[in-house]
Amino acid sequence: MHGIPIPVERDIATRAGSQVTLGMRPEAWSVVPAGTPDTLELVVDLVEVLGSESFVYGHPLGASESDRITVKVIGRSTLDLGDTVHIRPTDEIVHFFDAQTGRSLRD
Repeated sequence: MHGIPIPVERDIATRAGSQVTLGMRPEAWSVVPAGTPDTLELVVDLVEVLGSESFVYGHPLGASESDRITVKVIGRSTLDLGDTVHIRPTDEIVHFFDAQTGRSLRD
């Protein structure tokens, strides 16, 4: 996904067609320092501060704004519109869907 390796379990890979859609919850991402391996540069489109947590909405650098990623950040975010931040997947579950039908490949 945008150059970040995402491991796929063998049973899911055998059920996948030629295209797969990935789904990742906002808490499945971490903001990390620049230079950290296997990261994605995210251009910030909006920051929603909700008291003890913030949601950062953005798109990968070089991708269209419709390719949106949401990252949950604990605490108040100091990021602003147009900032670039490095993110990487955590150990949270990645959801895999058949691109044609939209059905989960974990079923």
